[in-house]
Amino acid sequence: MRSIVKRRPSTDPGEEGNDSEAADLRTALAMVTVPHVTTPSAGVAPIGRSALAHPVLVGLCTVVGLVAGAGAGYVHPVSYTADSSLIVGRTTGIAEDELAGLAVAIESLASNYARLMTTSKVISATESILHDPTLPGTVSASPVPQSSIIDVQAVSSTKLGALNLANAGAVALVNAVDKLTNEGQAQLQPLLSNYEKTDRTYEKMTVEASVLQGQLNALLARIGTGAFSPAEQAREQALDAQITVVQTQADIAKFQADTYQNEYTSALPPLTIQEAIVQKVGNATYSGSNFDAYMEAGGLAGAVGGLVIGLAGAAMLDVRRGRRSLTARAPDTATR
Repeated sequence: MRSIVKRRPSTDPGEEGNDSEAADLRTALAMVTVPHVTTPSAGVAPIGRSALAHPVLVGLCTVVGLVAGAGAGYVHPVSYTADSSLIVGRTTGIAEDELAGLAVAIESLASNYARLMTTSKVISATESILHDPTLPGTVSASPVPQSSIIDVQAVSSTKLGALNLANAGAVALVNAVDKLTNEGQAQLQPLLSNYEKTDRTYEKMTVEASVLQGQLNALLARIGTGAFSPAEQAREQALDAQITVVQTQADIAKFQADTYQNEYTSALPPLTIQEAIVQKVGNATYSGSNFDAYMEAGGLAGAVGGLVIGLAGAAMLDVRRGRRSLTARAPDTATR
């Protein structure tokens, strides 16, 4: 026994049309975004069939989306990039492989110096070099792995601005490293002064002890094997005492000088033999812009969006056509 279910007719033709269009749109969007299996009897065609049935609509929407996305990428503000290189640890007549651990120490220095680029002092120095109260972009520095190179990268809204910013940032970083080195040497100056003072004292006492020893040797040679007179005996004892005092002072000065020298040597940076701690290598070079990237990303996003809209439109057309087909067959089914 067949049961026929009849839809309750709507009293408002406009409301019925709006409900139908909303249902068609929901069905079309579901076909595009959620893969599912449909049956021809439901009046819904698979999304692939809809695309083949309406290739012009799908293609037109895709092309329009591609053009719109590429246009958005074209008008997007472009950033230009420039790079400047710094080299760390150029030693005077000494290769990196001639001293154990020198290469590793240089790489460590490059990493530490690169981090100075983001400090407020270096940023302010860069602004001063450019005679600009604010940076016309961004500047950063990073060590090149397994090398003694620091790459200073600048990004600005113009090509010339990026080049100037990279050069200024590199100079500011070199100056910052030089200042740190000079400050460190200034802190060591008291140790150096004390060493020089005690070393001069040692040399003076050594010379004085040598003179006194010569006087004692002359006295003993003059007396020879004879007996000491009271005056000569007193002179000998006085010279012995003076030599002991002076030699003791020389020994103390020598110990102090060695102590200051060891402290000074151990406090020195590991690469004091360098001719320059950090050097700028040439001028900054232009690296490129992100214009092509924005164009490609915008075009791709627009094409995908247009394709989705085109597929949804094609699916909606098929849904509505299928619904009309079912409506046309409904009276015939009712008469049966």
